[in-house]
Amino acid sequence: MLKLPEQRTLYLNATSLKKMKRLRLLIFANVVLSTAIGYLPNELRLIDLPGYQFPTLPFNSELPSSIDHIVGLHELHLSASRKLVHIPSSIYKPVFLDIFNLTSCTSLSEFPNYVQEIHGNFELSELYLQNSNMSKEDFLVTPFSFPLLQHLDLSGNKFATLPSARKGFLRDSEIKVTLPGSDIPDWFSHKSITESATFDMPRNMSKKISAVIICVVSRSMREQIIGMSFELLHKSDSRVGSLRRGNFLIELGNMWLIYLSASTLLSKCLPYSPFKDTKKSVLKKINLVYKIKVSFMGRSDKYDYDYDREVPISICCGMHVLWDQDELMIEQKRIKVSEPISHIIERTYDDFANGGIQFSWSSQQKGAGLPSRKNRFEKEDLEEEEEVANISETEKIIDNL
Repeated sequence: MLKLPEQRTLYLNATSLKKMKRLRLLIFANVVLSTAIGYLPNELRLIDLPGYQFPTLPFNSELPSSIDHIVGLHELHLSASRKLVHIPSSIYKPVFLDIFNLTSCTSLSEFPNYVQEIHGNFELSELYLQNSNMSKEDFLVTPFSFPLLQHLDLSGNKFATLPSARKGFLRDSEIKVTLPGSDIPDWFSHKSITESATFDMPRNMSKKISAVIICVVSRSMREQIIGMSFELLHKSDSRVGSLRRGNFLIELGNMWLIYLSASTLLSKCLPYSPFKDTKKSVLKKINLVYKIKVSFMGRSDKYDYDYDREVPISICCGMHVLWDQDELMIEQKRIKVSEPISHIIERTYDDFANGGIQFSWSSQQKGAGLPSRKNRFEKEDLEEEEEVANISETEKIIDNL
């Protein structure tokens, strides 16, 4: 790993890495290599070359087809590689590749198509293509291309529509979108003229939640940078679960929407594992939720020396809860919302009992022992402490019952 505050040259020869058989991480930032590297160890687990623009590795204009020789590769980060124009179809060969980050690769216009008979299993769970130059969605059409995909970021590209094969993916995803508008839509059941809103849950209804939709509208003439806190509360206002999102920019005349599916609520706010938690204990925890609270906090201007300093904001917000059997209108068609919390829990434990489960809803579910940097693009520094606090507060509530 070599990260430099400013660009410098590293003097190596073409075979410098050849004998480093135990090399697992290759991270260069602000590094110019003095000569072309002709060999990379096959046992690499993570390659991170942000903003790579130099002709000394074959990642300049084309990712080499020999990438499939790095059989143990788990993460490949090539963000801001603005000269990268081609990804070979062999990218589907490293079967353990979990995270692929091509953020701001502005010369990249397409992604290779997946052919199941040729490429076999592909376990990618996170694909970041935001702010690239993608306009062709062919690689998303085949439903088998990304069978384990959990996080897909296509923001800032030229897609006019998404293929129908991926619309089911949207129902169970966390979705963030900015739209023109200066008022909270009428169909939002709870609105607030301040920076927070609270929804009182009908009795015994928490397990029937399918999704929560949140809307924010600016009331300021200036652009504002804000963060969001989402909390599931007990009737005593003790926190049962929570998540944070931000920072994001909101401008006058635009509204910001976020869709949190039941899957997101379980994995981020109420994590559990059938390996260590009983179904009864999980449902008991869900039933502790009596309120949903969303609140927003302002951040200082991005040019401010104290960027994380909280500042006053001028917004209004809204919240709408979708329940089991509710429907959404998409392209003039009625589509059922994602599964409710109770169905997901039932299915998880049924799969576990039948030996078919390959995951847990714990945030630590994948990559045990791997120095993963998963979700590093939006993750809050306090998330781990917040999860511990969620568990601690929930245990106190249960003890007092």
